[in-house]
Amino acid sequence: MQKVRLFLLPRVVSLLIAAPLVLLAPTSQAQDVLVWGTGTSQSNVDGVATWMQSVGGFTSVDGMVGTVGLGTLLTYDAVLFFTNGSSGSDPSNGNVLADYVDAGGWLVMATFSWANQGGNTIGGRIVADQMSPFTTGSGSLYSNVTMASNDGSDFFTGVNSLGGYYHDDVSLTLGATSHGAWSDGRHLLASKGNVVAVNLFPDDSYGNLSGDYQQLFVNAIDPVPPCFDGDGDGAGDPACGGDDCDDSDPNNFPGNTEQCDGQDNDCNGLADADVSGEMDFDGDGWLSCDDCADNDATVGPGMPELCDGLDNDCLGGANYGGVPELDQDLDGSISCEDCDDSAANNYPGNVEVCDGFDNDCNGSPDFDGAGEVDLDGDAWLSCDDCDDTQSTCTSNCSDTDDDGAADCADDCIDADGDGYGIDGPLGSCLGSDCNDDEPNCTTDCSDIDSDEVPDCEDDCVDADGDGVDDLTNLPCGPGDDDDAADDDDDVSGDDDDDDAGSSDRRRGGALCGCSASPTSDRLPAASAGLFMLALSLRRRRRL
Repeated sequence: MQKVRLFLLPRVVSLLIAAPLVLLAPTSQAQDVLVWGTGTSQSNVDGVATWMQSVGGFTSVDGMVGTVGLGTLLTYDAVLFFTNGSSGSDPSNGNVLADYVDAGGWLVMATFSWANQGGNTIGGRIVADQMSPFTTGSGSLYSNVTMASNDGSDFFTGVNSLGGYYHDDVSLTLGATSHGAWSDGRHLLASKGNVVAVNLFPDDSYGNLSGDYQQLFVNAIDPVPPCFDGDGDGAGDPACGGDDCDDSDPNNFPGNTEQCDGQDNDCNGLADADVSGEMDFDGDGWLSCDDCADNDATVGPGMPELCDGLDNDCLGGANYGGVPELDQDLDGSISCEDCDDSAANNYPGNVEVCDGFDNDCNGSPDFDGAGEVDLDGDAWLSCDDCDDTQSTCTSNCSDTDDDGAADCADDCIDADGDGYGIDGPLGSCLGSDCNDDEPNCTTDCSDIDSDEVPDCEDDCVDADGDGVDDLTNLPCGPGDDDDAADDDDDVSGDDDDDDAGSSDRRRGGALCGCSASPTSDRLPAASAGLFMLALSLRRRRRL
């Protein structure tokens, strides 16, 4: 049976065409083993392969007979070769074995390779170049022998007793090292470079083998007890002495480069692609060595960008909606949530003020129900304007004349209703009123008699105190009060306006007139006529 592993073919080809072949380091801890026998049957070879697999625990052990090429040999980590017939002496066998060794293959040779009889004896370059640790002596020996001694090397680990029958008379080649001897003094096992020679026939179907012979051949294939490399990364399972810290993952082995994956890739005892130990502190599924903020679960590679001022997607900037999340007005609210990032008075949650802006970012300036507008165009907002329907009214809408119209929108501010007052926006007063509390007073509020009562409302204008009204030239009547501090001009001589049959008489009143005098001989009718004349003259003066 021939076994060719196509995935190693490039290596095979390169070794076949290389000149000269490069000597590689000896294989250790072999995984794939070939048992190659010449001059024997396939079943006998398979028998050896079966117990070698069982005892050695290798990944695979195959058996082959006949001619095997270098390309096939190179797909195996180690080869056990023995002869038992005429084809063993074919020089091509020795040549291909030598090429395999030169290429770094691990070779174990066994009896009858040095029989010096018939076709058993190996030939070719493996002998000519003295690559074999043994050279042929007198011939094959058919006698019972037991292990007499060994050097305690790994070849004899677990080999406590050993007995055989078929062995050869051999000598050591130059540079070979003997590791044990039979009871008849012949060499039991020797090594030289990548070649181990075991002076014992391995096919136990012939009988005459006893003790730990199977373990001896397994040890020869791999001087270090076979150690399983479960992940194929070249480092063995620590359970069998390997140095792989995780033999289930090919990314973890001594000397590997640490990666950000939460594992100890270089087997230094730590997952240390970053100083945080490749942890996920915020539980967002991203390790600290990949997460740009491992203290916030909303931040990690591929996370959706939020309006929070953070680089949520770890692309190098906070850019919600593709726009940088800034706070240009320094009001504590970032641009993606600030309705006006150019004004520090406008941001979510602020108190609305009367300035025409949406200070609290609720969608409208609403300090008042009108919406902080200027309906009358007077440059005063509705929330400040006392009447936003009148452009003449801004901060003061008082109504001093109590006529129901604010002064700022009144046509004439006239408290006494005489048509004179302060012109409003329409300017409709008859004139300016010198006393807007007295309808008798309009444009003239002079005080001829200096009694601190304007003539327009004085009951008697008597500057010289002769009891005659200076304006009408009529006597001042009883009760006429000239406001002097010591006057006594009512009937009773007092000034309290409450005497029976007496009354203060103000100018323009129905009772205004002159009292009777002892020397007066004026008729009542004449007095009445003069009074009316004087009244007429006075009214003309006022106009």
